[in-house]
Amino acid sequence: IPLVARSDSLSAVIVVRRESPLRTVSDLTEKTVALPPAVAAVSYLTKLTLLEAGLNLEEEIEFKHMKGHDSALHLLLIGDVDACGVAPGPLQVFEAKMATRFRVLAESERISSPLFVAHSRVPENTRDLIKKKLLEIPFSAAANALLGSGEKPFLPVVDSDYDVIRSINKKISVKQ
Repeated sequence: IPLVARSDSLSAVIVVRRESPLRTVSDLTEKTVALPPAVAAVSYLTKLTLLEAGLNLEEEIEFKHMKGHDSALHLLLIGDVDACGVAPGPLQVFEAKMATRFRVLAESERISSPLFVAHSRVPENTRDLIKKKLLEIPFSAAANALLGSGEKPFLPVVDSDYDVIRSINKKISVKQ
């Protein structure tokens, strides 16, 4: 059951090495793209962006799903893949840590950010208390560094706020 989400939105960026000859998403035909786990929202967003560019996800692209954003970006850095789909935040951290820069080919649509959830077995009054406490967290310098700028680190959400992810999943599943 959704409780709160980060106050910023989430997107995926498709990046290549700076010296890559690839210039558009369409250039990824017959290429390999590294992604975080298949169930990650960023993976869905990347695939939707490729699909909307007219690419056949099953026949024209090879996907390598990794354990996380860093692993996917590392494959791109060492040249084992042609492109990578990741969230902008982890991309910035990786670039700073590795003293490198990638080139962005495309950015996906934006959706509600990752969220805190509770299992349905957690009593409603406990869920409400957790939600209340998370929404009371003041926006501090530490929260800004971790979550990005905003007035509040978290916003209340309901399950239907994530229908867009379900819709993306259906689009991707039907077209593959």
